[in-house]
Amino acid sequence: MSDTNPRSGVVPTPRENRLVTDPRTHHAETNADRLARLRRWCVTGLLAAAELELHAWRRDTDCPPGASVLHAKLAARRGDHDLALRTLLDYETKHRSFDAELLRTLACLCWINDRHDEAGHWFGQFYVHAGHVPVHQLWIEVMDECQQLNRQAMVEPEVEQLAVELMHHVSVVPSLVVAQKLEPDAATAGLLRAALQHGYRDLHAPREQVIACEALAELALLCNDPRDARRWAHRGRRVDPFHVRFALILANIEDDAAVGPPASVALHDALRAFPHYPDLRAALIRREFAEGQTTAAQRRLQNWLHDQPDHPLALQLQQELAA
Repeated sequence: MSDTNPRSGVVPTPRENRLVTDPRTHHAETNADRLARLRRWCVTGLLAAAELELHAWRRDTDCPPGASVLHAKLAARRGDHDLALRTLLDYETKHRSFDAELLRTLACLCWINDRHDEAGHWFGQFYVHAGHVPVHQLWIEVMDECQQLNRQAMVEPEVEQLAVELMHHVSVVPSLVVAQKLEPDAATAGLLRAALQHGYRDLHAPREQVIACEALAELALLCNDPRDARRWAHRGRRVDPFHVRFALILANIEDDAAVGPPASVALHDALRAFPHYPDLRAALIRREFAEGQTTAAQRRLQNWLHDQPDHPLALQLQQELAA
């Protein structure tokens, strides 16, 4: 550490980065001990001293992400959100950290600073690297809702009224989507999409959430918006990871690691639950072949032909892969 400690005047040498001196007791402390001490300072009235030491500490090569996050939070507490965000962006650029707290704080700070596209990026990174941890699920849901609400800040009365009606009769939604597939109408599809997005936050039953997510993904495809279709399909998979339609939707969309796992994962999951579903089998074979996993695709197709040598879809795939 190259800066004088604001409370002790001790100047550790670079080799002492991971084992420094506690300014109160002069006992050696690890990085974890030091961070715990600075957190205690923050709740015992020594905010300025803690921020000063953190400012110096974050220059060290072995500074842990928690120290940078704490420094950013102290800056944000003073209202200096620009400094808070810059602190974390600097740390992430230097260390490429996938620390959950750092990614979550980055997403929040970007959101506060009205940098919503960047907030979405860091939210996606958080989901990829920490979304599997149960304790983070509520925050993920809240952040996802915030991104939706920001886009729906101004809701037209027509959308509001339709949303109320749809949320009370969710069971009719699939038939409305089918109608749009049979006789597409851009204005009607857009209205239905807006109403479902607006009303989704009022759905709490998993079955209703799945219906709405599937409808929104399908409508997004009809509106030539694969990015939104992918987002709703992944959101629906968080409710029902084995849902066939979500997997099939993702099978025809480019992967985005910031939003969710690869389509092949969704297809594998759904196929485990429904091993004889022909459309799933075909979609996974096509996806593997398209991604260069030709051996796996051919082996999967041969197994299918062995089980069902006259299946029309399997025979069609045989021709496709041989072309």
